[in-house]
Amino acid sequence: MSRAKRGRGTRGAKPAPPARRRSSRAGVPLVLAAVALLGALAWWLGHGQRPGSRAPASRAGVVPVSLDSVAPAARMFEAATMRSDWAEALRWQVRIAAALPTNPLALRQLGQTLHNHRYAIVLPDGRSHWLLRNSLVRAEWEARALELFDSSAVVTEDPVERARAHYWKGRTAEFEGLPLDALAEYEAALAIAPMDTTLRRVCDQVRRKLVMEP
Repeated sequence: MSRAKRGRGTRGAKPAPPARRRSSRAGVPLVLAAVALLGALAWWLGHGQRPGSRAPASRAGVVPVSLDSVAPAARMFEAATMRSDWAEALRWQVRIAAALPTNPLALRQLGQTLHNHRYAIVLPDGRSHWLLRNSLVRAEWEARALELFDSSAVVTEDPVERARAHYWKGRTAEFEGLPLDALAEYEAALAIAPMDTTLRRVCDQVRRKLVMEP
């Protein structure tokens, strides 16, 4: 879970196999919620851009990649991520997630890419710019990213994937300077995967930082 944000590909992300259900109806609202979130994100990316910014999605909405094109699309996403072209990476990952709305990896990577996209603002003169911590646009993007992490957990019954969702929520909170929120998410992940040494280490690191703070 401790891999760097850059270079995380969607390679191997395939339609999730049918998971064991608690009941025949239990998973339906969760899947619908994930699909609704993707639709809202597509509309927002297409309509909510400020003048002079590069819109990562068309106003017509997002066209999912075909299932037999997920692997090539993932390579395009990886290439854009490696060169820190977050706008291009976001364009591809939105389409991948739209094609795989119940795949936790696709949803989680979309959240990570949206989190990184604050570096992709392009000013009218062509210069790149990143959003300040008190930017309302940045706050909205982070909220969308957290929703996607939550969605990546509810579409699966795999405890590892659920723990990863909490881990990335913790990473986001820690990056934003919210160590208490980060620790809560890391501890939630550790409760799901108590044998994970990476989670145990990051929990200990955040606890030490909190003790050392004045």
